[in-house]
Amino acid sequence: LVSLKAFLGPYIRRRRKALNQTQISIARHLNISSQFLGKIEKGEVNCPESALRKLIQILDFRKSDLKQIYLEAALTQVDGLLGILSKKK
Repeated sequence: LVSLKAFLGPYIRRRRKALNQTQISIARHLNISSQFLGKIEKGEVNCPESALRKLIQILDFRKSDLKQIYLEAALTQVDGLLGILSKKK
């Protein structure tokens, strides 16, 4: 099943690039490595809550975008679960 990280990571990358910021500069603000930030942006790992709180401020996340990301992730989860249930019948 798809998780939130698959939706949130690419959004982080888009916002960072829209603000002409490098992974290195953002990673320094978050006290993480640029490699770890790259994994977050690719949706390979979850973004720690403390880093997410900073990212919301640094990258000026839009509330409406975050709601959409969480909604898409939730709907994808439901679709995946329904697919599993339909295969059991």
